Amino acid sequence: CWLLSRVVSELGVYVLFLTCLVYGGRCLLRLLAFPGTNVRVYGEIELEFARYSCKMLDGSCDAMDDFVKCLLSCTSSSNDGAGGSTTKIARVLGNDEHGGWSSLDIPATYKRLKVYRDRVLGVYWQVLHCLLEENGQGLATTSSTPLMRGGSDNGSIGFYRLGGACCERRDTSSSDLGMMESPEKGATTTIETIINGNAPYGNNPLQGDIGNMANLTPKAKSDGRALYNILTSILGDLSTLEESLSNNVLRNIDNRAQLKAASISEESRDLAIKLMEQMDELKKLAKSMRPPKASKSPFPSGEEEESEYDDDDSDVGPEAVRQHLEEQAASSSPTPIGMIKSAIEAVSDMIDPKPHKYIFGLDVIRGCVLARHRGARQFWVNRSGSNAFGGNGKLDVIVIPSPVSESESQQVQMPLSPRDGRSPLKTSERSGRKAVLYCNPNAGLSEVATGMGLTSGNIDGNAEGKDPSQRSWTTYYTEHGYDIYLFNYAGYGRSYGGNSWNESASEFAPGFVGAMKRIIFNTFIGFTPSSESLKADATAVAAHIVENIGVDQLIIHGESIGGMGAAGAARALTAGSTATGRSSTVSLLVCDRTFCNLNAVAQRLVGSWTGNAINLLTPTWSTDVAHDFLAARCPKVVANDASDEIIHDHSSLKSGISFAKELTKGSTNNVGWIMKPPLQYRLADLTSQALPTKNPPTWPADKHISFDESFHFAACARRLGKLATAAKKQAAEALSDDEEGIELSYLSDESSNKSTRGVFAQSNNSSSTSSALIQMWTKLSCCDGLCGSPLGASVKEGMDVSISWLTSVLIFGSHVLAGNAEKRLKKNQAINTSMGLTNIDTDTFQIEDFDSRPDGHDEYALIAHAIPIPEVLSSLKDLVAENKIPEVENELKYVIGCLTYIVSRLTSKENGISSTKRRFKPNNSEDNTVGCFLNLHCGHNNHYSTEERDQLMALIRRCCDGDPV
Repeated sequence: CWLLSRVVSELGVYVLFLTCLVYGGRCLLRLLAFPGTNVRVYGEIELEFARYSCKMLDGSCDAMDDFVKCLLSCTSSSNDGAGGSTTKIARVLGNDEHGGWSSLDIPATYKRLKVYRDRVLGVYWQVLHCLLEENGQGLATTSSTPLMRGGSDNGSIGFYRLGGACCERRDTSSSDLGMMESPEKGATTTIETIINGNAPYGNNPLQGDIGNMANLTPKAKSDGRALYNILTSILGDLSTLEESLSNNVLRNIDNRAQLKAASISEESRDLAIKLMEQMDELKKLAKSMRPPKASKSPFPSGEEEESEYDDDDSDVGPEAVRQHLEEQAASSSPTPIGMIKSAIEAVSDMIDPKPHKYIFGLDVIRGCVLARHRGARQFWVNRSGSNAFGGNGKLDVIVIPSPVSESESQQVQMPLSPRDGRSPLKTSERSGRKAVLYCNPNAGLSEVATGMGLTSGNIDGNAEGKDPSQRSWTTYYTEHGYDIYLFNYAGYGRSYGGNSWNESASEFAPGFVGAMKRIIFNTFIGFTPSSESLKADATAVAAHIVENIGVDQLIIHGESIGGMGAAGAARALTAGSTATGRSSTVSLLVCDRTFCNLNAVAQRLVGSWTGNAINLLTPTWSTDVAHDFLAARCPKVVANDASDEIIHDHSSLKSGISFAKELTKGSTNNVGWIMKPPLQYRLADLTSQALPTKNPPTWPADKHISFDESFHFAACARRLGKLATAAKKQAAEALSDDEEGIELSYLSDESSNKSTRGVFAQSNNSSSTSSALIQMWTKLSCCDGLCGSPLGASVKEGMDVSISWLTSVLIFGSHVLAGNAEKRLKKNQAINTSMGLTNIDTDTFQIEDFDSRPDGHDEYALIAHAIPIPEVLSSLKDLVAENKIPEVENELKYVIGCLTYIVSRLTSKENGISSTKRRFKPNNSEDNTVGCFLNLHCGHNNHYSTEERDQLMALIRRCCDGDPV
């Protein structure tokens, strides 16, 4: 009683409440910042791939059924002599006398069948054979491997690879699997798994640690075994059938005359009928494995789970899962009870993950990825750091070599297991190789970075048929000659932190005791990712590529939160470097749609209070991407979309760098946070008072603008916008009173202007003043910031966003000018034959270089384009000269002065030399710490457009190859 009274005291209750609050907050922050660690994300990926796989299996059954029917028609066609005279298309049109299938359809149906055989049935058989037959549940079936001595005695290893003993499979790149018995009694099937370095059906041999499927339910494992058995039988019988047809039907497949009279033997007919029966069994099995139709509710009822399968085509590209998760979150119940249920369920899945219900999980997806890409293989990389802080552990890595040097990539030896494995090659043995390390976004996994479609990849006859702008980064880089390395951060997928003791919680154990072990382990002992672990993981993999594998060029590309890991790795690997970018360890750093710090993103998505809340919950985290980016001593590219729906433009890396370089003398502390304007500007905004007279910055006297000048510009622009909007509303109200029955939206511009002028003439206010104010804001709000956002959109968001617009123009606007000047010089190449792009002088930056609008933009009145700054400046000066607007005289004067400063500074000789050097001769010198800028219009989760991909590759060529064009 005394002990209980001590525990259940006021202080004890307070401590307990505070502990639960902090732990719950950290769990919620982890779910938001690192959703890729959540088992629910794995479940969504599993469902997407399971639906897709069942659909592909159904398609394979239909293709086999069509081919077999064509073969069986050969028997009847040889008797009636006319059945093979028309094709199936002709019969569909009503031109066939006999109906049914014809031998003339054999070429088309056989071609379709081969695609399904090679890219669907063959791939699934190859992956399942590796997982089920070569080593059982990822371990040797006959004897335990000596490399497991440091692991568990019973070899019980889980899906998440928390232990040191993981899947150790036999390397199939240099040995054959030989003969294998068919599951059918009395039948044996010979499937030669390795032919001239290739797996059966032209797929890539599976090399590395594919998986062990340990964290699946018994039913899922049973489904996998049943699928493997029936695929083995089908592929074996199909091979026998093809051999029996090789001397007649298939040999004459391109000869229509001989196909008309073709016939098959009784043996071939029996095999064909048997295949039809087996495909019926496969269809039934696929139906039983098919996940239920996706429910609109995050908590489906039993009736919803029994609903029919959704047959709509689903996208299985690398962005599909993230977009599906966002749609599901948007459609979930917004009620407090629904939110509480979602939070409880998410935390429950985090501390007590359940086994997966379908065979088509990450292990099968990983195997399919390796089978679809020539020379691809999996290997493990040791994590670095202190074990007390989540150090040690292993990182799951997949390398996909470029087909440009496929023969060399096949000979590269990499560590195949998370223990020892083969000896890696040294740098000197891999000269001439170019590589890209891709750092995943927060909900991304390496298994889905290439997409999950079975018809993608770079194996023979399996090139992606999509539009180039819709291809994954894997295809993009490998087609340009770069090997790409994909990896999972520790805590994502199979990658883990800590030591081999973690394996005690890896194997799923049913019952109360097993659940308690998992909860205790995941709550108090298990590894949890952090910003530091992400950066350390990216650094470990990059260092392994450079030091052990050896490459001449290494590009580190980080997308979204992956930019944090990429910038941290580039900074760590280039620390103390003073060499030019081409000879440094990292050839290029690409931060793709990345934030300046995580606190700034949370403030815009949730509220301003989250900035300090994150610091309190995670005092050891450092998410300052802007600092790492500026400190990296290598060529750099910052890619940003001002209209990003996830990362606000003010929170983006572009804005953070601009703030640091222009306003804070290089300090990145709290850049991108929501800023409150000074008191005088807040009072003026609330009371609609005119701002005091202030002199704008001038060039070259002012090399940088100050905080006070930037806030004054933002306040002036905001006041101009508010007054112009009020005048426009007043004009619209007066117009609706005087012209009843006429809708403003249906008036032409000319009639609207006449009507507006008439209303102003009848009003007490000066019509010329109001009209001039509206025209002024129409021009100013569309002022092009050269970085993707017009001024009006920034003013609407707040004064701090207007400051971001101003600083971004000053820091990155010159790079856009250099790009436009390059385009202009290419058009005038015949005139400027003596002028090289690498020697652009001051005259190269002309007023027309501010214009980023497409040619012929004035022909499309319905499409509004941002107006170049010089054109806006000229219009404002004309309006001020023609009209007196005393209410905003000071504001207009200051805004005009700031725009004049922007034009003078960007077109100056000093800035011209710096910007052209940054674009055409990128290096890591002191005057190029901000890197190059790539303006995007693709959103946060979408693919780059073709033009944006071409621009990125042009920057890569300049940085890595020294290509000036």
